[in-house]
Amino acid sequence: MSSKIRIFVLLVFCFVCASLGGLLALRLGGPSAAATTPLPPKATSSASVQERTNLVIIQVNDLRDSSPRLVSVWYSIILLKKQPSLTFKPLFPSQKDLSLARDLQKNFSLNADHQPRLGFLNALQENEIPWDAWLIFDNKSGTALYRWALGENAAFTSQTPESPRDIAHLDQDRSLLNGICDMLSIPAQDRPRAFDWDLLTSDHFVTSVDLSSALGLWHHLSDQSPRCKIHP
Repeated sequence: MSSKIRIFVLLVFCFVCASLGGLLALRLGGPSAAATTPLPPKATSSASVQERTNLVIIQVNDLRDSSPRLVSVWYSIILLKKQPSLTFKPLFPSQKDLSLARDLQKNFSLNADHQPRLGFLNALQENEIPWDAWLIFDNKSGTALYRWALGENAAFTSQTPESPRDIAHLDQDRSLLNGICDMLSIPAQDRPRAFDWDLLTSDHFVTSVDLSSALGLWHHLSDQSPRCKIHP
């Protein structure tokens, strides 16, 4: 399988976040330097690639837990225009829309396949949050991405918020998203650090995006450095 598929795992974190971003929708791949490393996990479902993709990025404490705890939820808009752009907005925790944050926390749970249950997805819809795809990562995969984006000594210490309005740890999320966006602005062959793809396994990362859609999105984003906007 081509190295472009492996590159996408990382890209989608970006959006998300990731990509951040996300760094964006995905189950993905890595730079050519990592072509011999293990492939990322298989996607669980499909989502079409359009000019605009609305991606929900969900962070939990540990996907191996029987009931992973919600850490944060970000909403990313990926625009595939002449100049691609990635926009990130925090949904949980939040002080600006506490009602939404409470609904997301109240209704959050994952099924046995680590997919969001219907109650959580309905809460997004009821709060007029349109979405096309989702991705979920935990603290271990977040640490791997954080160190790739910000340096090997960077410490990713994101914790479960004490309440839906406890936004203290979101500063670190923003640092991660900024770091991913900065790395995506550098051609893959010139990036200062290679990513350890072994750390992005199905135990710590899952997404609703299939490989064909991921590749379609990647082709649009890989040729141009996407602009990033991260809302407070």
